Amino acid sequence: DEVPAGNLAFITGLADVLAGDTLVAPELHGMEPLDRLQMPTEPVVTYTVEPKMLRDLSTIQKPIMDFVRSDPALEFTVNPDTGEMLLSGAGELHIEIATEKLRRIGVEIQLGRPVVVIKEQMTRDGPLCEGGGPETSRFSARAVLSRPDLSGHTGNVLDSEPRSDCHLIDSTGTIDPKSQEAQWVREAFRTAINRGPKRGERMRGVTVIIESAEVRLESEEMSWRDITQPLLDAIRASICGGQPELVQPWARLEISSPEEHVGTVTAILMRRKGRVLEMDSERTLYRIEAELPVSESFGLANELRTATSGWATWGARPGEYRPLGNG
Repeated sequence: DEVPAGNLAFITGLADVLAGDTLVAPELHGMEPLDRLQMPTEPVVTYTVEPKMLRDLSTIQKPIMDFVRSDPALEFTVNPDTGEMLLSGAGELHIEIATEKLRRIGVEIQLGRPVVVIKEQMTRDGPLCEGGGPETSRFSARAVLSRPDLSGHTGNVLDSEPRSDCHLIDSTGTIDPKSQEAQWVREAFRTAINRGPKRGERMRGVTVIIESAEVRLESEEMSWRDITQPLLDAIRASICGGQPELVQPWARLEISSPEEHVGTVTAILMRRKGRVLEMDSERTLYRIEAELPVSESFGLANELRTATSGWATWGARPGEYRPLGNG
């Protein structure tokens, strides 16, 4: 009946429970859940998704959405205008594994050509900007480069997207996080970071600080005009002042290879615009630390396997984002 702290317990037979859910006793129903499970890895590659059989087109979305809920590093979206289905993940291998898992539960899909997820990122802190007028709410907000643990910022964190390191802070303390007004404020923040000003790409590494807020609402039907739009104008103006640029993801690689194949491995990396960072020997194998743009990583596993007759093995982890077109 009890499981003291420090012990492991296993529960079976629970339906519709996924990683990140909070389980409580019936008498605690309605309590505030624990913080949601967050994945530090953000999607870096996107594939279009189609069913293998056209007859499954109308029924395939729900099982994919249910599956994606079990993997916080995956994203699945449907374009409301075109109906195009998009599956995003942490890399080529991640998407291949997800596709195989879907096949095992009876969801047969085929993938289109991969597209690397380009982001927008400010190069410096933006200025304090204002939005609104005498007939709407008034806000002053500043968009700054995100810092570790939001150091140097005080106030209520109204919204956060940890994977892209984007945060919304109310330094005035006047916006109740549980109020309806806060929802419309969050809508302005989400709109701003989901469509950057340079090319409409998602933002990363930006913290928006609300410095002053005079909330005025004529009616709920006018919430966008009275609250969301004024704050959105202030946020976008500050982001533009931070001189945003397009950035692309890089990957860090660790490759193990026999000495006779080291030259082949390094040549493949150089041809793919990669860099060898470190190389050392471990008995009969050489360990190669390298990095390359994610856009150049597609098909790398097969090329290494073929060129070294299967002797080279490798692993990858997320790297940093760098300006598009720069090394």
